[in-house]
Amino acid sequence: YMLAKAGAELWRGRALDALAYAERAIDSVRAAGDRRLEAVALGQLAQATLSLGRLDEAQGFAAEALAVLAETLDRRTEGYVLGIQGRVAEARGLFAEARERLDAALSIHRAVGDRMSEGVVECYRGSLAFEEGALEEALGAFMRAGAVLKDCGERHYTAMTAAASGAV
Repeated sequence: YMLAKAGAELWRGRALDALAYAERAIDSVRAAGDRRLEAVALGQLAQATLSLGRLDEAQGFAAEALAVLAETLDRRTEGYVLGIQGRVAEARGLFAEARERLDAALSIHRAVGDRMSEGVVECYRGSLAFEEGALEEALGAFMRAGAVLKDCGERHYTAMTAAASGAV
């Protein structure tokens, strides 16, 4: 329940609330010994702390999640966490590292058929390219993201990609 609440709060942009739920969830899943759900909770902690600008904490939670994921077969969550690491690297101005992480995340999402996450990571790749001044690449990524997300019926990120395309 706490994981679902944390995810919902992240989706709503309420990072502090998401952080509180994820912190409660991590204790429960660790007590239960569920390593896969532990990695999901750590990913949510990473996402929440990233949203709050707490980059060191976000990177720490993401690294811990990837270590736990090495014991599981949860590629989808691995892609999610790699995407977070890419965004942390971008926030730090480490563009080559950001690109590497985002490309790895995108590859995983494509391999597992997670179209929505594929579209979100394409959006992140567009943001990175925009920040690097590669406007054609940014526009291409935003257009691909928008098409994938629209095809999935996802409206929030679809609107964001349209706005980002306009900014380019």
